[in-house]
This record gives sequence, C-alpha cells and structure tokens, in this order.
Amino acid sequence: IAVRFVSGVVSVTRSANDAIVAGDPQQIVEVIDTWTFSCDTPSTKRNWMLIATEGE
Repeated sequence: IAVRFVSGVVSVTRSANDAIVAGDPQQIVEVIDTWTFSCDTPSTKRNWMLIATEGE
C-alpha cells in the first residue's frame, strides 16, 4: 500500500531573542512524499513495515 503525504512546510531559525536568523516565516513550501508499506498477508498479526519512501 502506498500513502501520499502532501504538506506545507515553513522553515525558520530564530535567535534566543526571537530574531529571524534564517528562512522566511511567510514562505510555505509544498512537500510531497510517498511512503510504501508492506505486510505478510497470510499472517494473522498484520504488522505493516515501511519499505520505501520517495519525495517528488
């Protein structure tokens, strides 16, 4: 099974006195990742395992 995550990410680094050191709090970057999971279907436990990740 594959799950596609679409999110908006803001990256900002601030100093101890809250001044912006790097990044922009107004800039939202769209991030898309696909995570692929697998499980042993004959098993009764159904433990899913993450087997791959991929960014777009």
